Amino acid sequence: MIEFILFCVAATSYAFGMHFLGRWLQLRGHGAKLEAVGKHYYAVQWRINSLLLPMANVMFKRRK
Repeated sequence: MIEFILFCVAATSYAFGMHFLGRWLQLRGHGAKLEAVGKHYYAVQWRINSLLLPMANVMFKRRK
């Protein structure tokens, strides 16, 4: 149970850190670069998810 709590704390801290880093970079004038990187990674994530979702459905399918 403690491992789960530590994971949640670490994941939340990482998420807040990335959010505030993005805000700080936007304030320093790097907003256009961040948008370009975001579009690229969104497209890559979309392609990977379209491949992995069917595999995950097969992998976690309940067997009778």
